[in-house]
Amino acid sequence: MVRSTDVGLGDFEPWPEAEIHLEWGVAGARLAASRGDAVILVDVLSFSTSLAIACENGAQVLVYSPAELEDMGGRDAAATQLNALTISKHRNPKPGAYSLSPRSLTNLRAGSRIIITSLNGATCVAQTDSAPAVLVGGLRNATETAHEACRVLRSSSVARLTIVPCGERWSSVGEMDGWRPCVEDWLGAGAIAQALEVFGFKLSVEAMAASLTYKRVASDLYRYLAESVSGRELTAKGFECDMAVAAQTSVVTCAVVRSEDEFRCFERSR
Repeated sequence: MVRSTDVGLGDFEPWPEAEIHLEWGVAGARLAASRGDAVILVDVLSFSTSLAIACENGAQVLVYSPAELEDMGGRDAAATQLNALTISKHRNPKPGAYSLSPRSLTNLRAGSRIIITSLNGATCVAQTDSAPAVLVGGLRNATETAHEACRVLRSSSVARLTIVPCGERWSSVGEMDGWRPCVEDWLGAGAIAQALEVFGFKLSVEAMAASLTYKRVASDLYRYLAESVSGRELTAKGFECDMAVAAQTSVVTCAVVRSEDEFRCFERSR
């Protein structure tokens, strides 16, 4: 278990006594995994939504951070080694091309094997190798993600789960700098936290705050996404329609779960 001394806080233990907690970004993902928590990663406007669509379509998804792909000799070398398709790490407007624009994956064929990378979501995934369970959730599959998290917590020795909104980066200061929290991931985390609270789990103050925020704006999600920094940036780049895809809540009927080295669709028995 990660104790306060591991993060330089003396005798203070920062992790609360709650079944569902929330922490941000790469450090939050790393610490949660180190503690033995199950982890749900949330990156709404791209990574989470893209994985939800790909997995629901029957694809097998391999997730690698940009640094991991470099260690494998680059994207093309990794694709050859893993016998998989790669998609652009940026949104790509070319017709028929697969990218981190969720719309581009809607026609992905069942049985496809693809590699997805991203600066935020995939980099957080790379920190969770030691976690007993890793899910990727967003608004589109919030309810199913919570159902699968409930199954994990009630059927195993895992005592707690940490929801990790991955955050964004300021595009004006370079790809690898300028991390920031963001509204869209806060709301996606809140949607999942709210469902877990309904299932009877105790939320930390951080998870409760996200849940309350989501409940406050749930009836007008698209507007809040569109008026956020990330949403206005997408609109300026011509990808406003991606927000409409990402803002749909609980329309995907499966959870995205890591199984060995792949993320796949998990459908619960009805």
